[in-house]
Amino acid sequence: EVKELIKGNYSEATIAKVQEELNKAEELLKETIVSQNMIDNSIKNINDSKLALIDVSKILEVIAEFEEMDSKNYTKNSWNDYNTSIEEAKEIIKTATTKKEVTDLLVKVNYVKANLIEVNKSELIALYENSKSFVKEDYTEESWAVFEEAFNNAKIVIDSEDAIQTEIDSVLSSLQSAISS
Repeated sequence: EVKELIKGNYSEATIAKVQEELNKAEELLKETIVSQNMIDNSIKNINDSKLALIDVSKILEVIAEFEEMDSKNYTKNSWNDYNTSIEEAKEIIKTATTKKEVTDLLVKVNYVKANLIEVNKSELIALYENSKSFVKEDYTEESWAVFEEAFNNAKIVIDSEDAIQTEIDSVLSSLQSAISS
């Protein structure tokens, strides 16, 4: 039963302890003289180590979800914070020996995840790309100046890793207005 445990769902440190106790039991079985007390102690140690297994499956789910996410959909700073907490989680799940460590880690990672700042630049990028072909001669000097300023601001925001959604929306609106005029 113990050998059938799914290693991936438990911290490496606690799995190693179970494996250590199993190895000791296997060695004990090879002995020619073994007392019932020795067998009972070995069984107790295996069962104790099994009870001490630390389930990290919920953290593994969060890590797997993170791996599927695209950093481009979030501000750089919020993404970096989340990435740092995920890297910390990857290390802690190897060494965790208490449920409190895992619970605290899960709370921290979920808190940082909840504070991700989502951004969507797709509409701004599309409008910017479509307006690259505009020609100065097709506009009045005044309307071209307004367009050019909005166009340049759009490029700045598109290239910015820290642009927030309100900034993106504002620049998008300005570029739309400049194109309309």
